[in-house]
Amino acid sequence: AMAGEGLEILAVHAGPGGDKVGAFLEQAPVTFPILLDEDLSHGGWQVMALPTAVLVDPAGRRVYRAVGARDWDTPAMKTFLRDLMAAGSDAG
Repeated sequence: AMAGEGLEILAVHAGPGGDKVGAFLEQAPVTFPILLDEDLSHGGWQVMALPTAVLVDPAGRRVYRAVGARDWDTPAMKTFLRDLMAAGSDAG
């Protein structure tokens, strides 16, 4: 819903078992890219629980971390994301 506002979503599968991602996506299809990091060469994200969401600004800075399920489609969450995006554009 916010793609036209500059928000992009991608998922990262970290660790072995990337071959099962296709089967999972048949059951739960998504419209955003899925990146595979099977050998954990792109580590450093400090994910201790699933799901973990990390919001990254265009400069690659981690600006927010959410551990646990979130309803990303609520009006309050959209306002939060818009405010975060506005703050990032002011800093850049």
